[in-house]
Amino acid sequence: MEREFWVSRWEQNLTGFHLTHVNPTLASYWPTIGLPQGATVFVPLCGKSLDMRWLRDAGYQVIGVEVSPIAVRDFFTEQQITYDKRVYRAGELYESQGLRVFCGDYFELMASEVGPIDAIYDRAAMVALPSARRADYARHLGKVAPDAHSGMLITLEYDQSEMSGPPFAVTSTEIDAHYPAFLSTRLIKRESVLDREEKFRQRGVTALHEASYALNRNE
Repeated sequence: MEREFWVSRWEQNLTGFHLTHVNPTLASYWPTIGLPQGATVFVPLCGKSLDMRWLRDAGYQVIGVEVSPIAVRDFFTEQQITYDKRVYRAGELYESQGLRVFCGDYFELMASEVGPIDAIYDRAAMVALPSARRADYARHLGKVAPDAHSGMLITLEYDQSEMSGPPFAVTSTEIDAHYPAFLSTRLIKRESVLDREEKFRQRGVTALHEASYALNRNE
């Protein structure tokens, strides 16, 4: 999916992918990662995810990137977070205490603009992209966050023939093939979530699992 697709989805309020609550796996498992407070967490393709607020309130510096200005503005408005806005090379940067969101194309973001990143939290980025773009996504992630040493990746698994996506199905094999080589992935939880995902059932999906992985730096 290209930039225009996601901008259009937000403009048309076709945002069924947005969670109206904090991801429960994040709340349960993130504390076990051992990331010290004050560390910087990168959230790619962040939308207006409440997970960013949770991470900030947990004591982390949060950096997001999102292509839709509607999503970024809605996040700060709905969370009642005041911000300053300024132009950066490829878009606009929204800044608040402990939180920065780059409103622009993820693939144009540079490491020099975000600064050092300690951890990655990917809940809706890799699954948002078709297979032809996932290798590019992972390759660019390695460029933007070359010093990342921990984090979490959350994906969805279902029969792709039953639904075209997005969000797309992403297997562990594909993660191993594409994710930055300096990060290892370890499955920490895999659960059936079809009962709470009515929109997937409506689109014909008969089995749906959410798979959560811990990310760790390879020595």
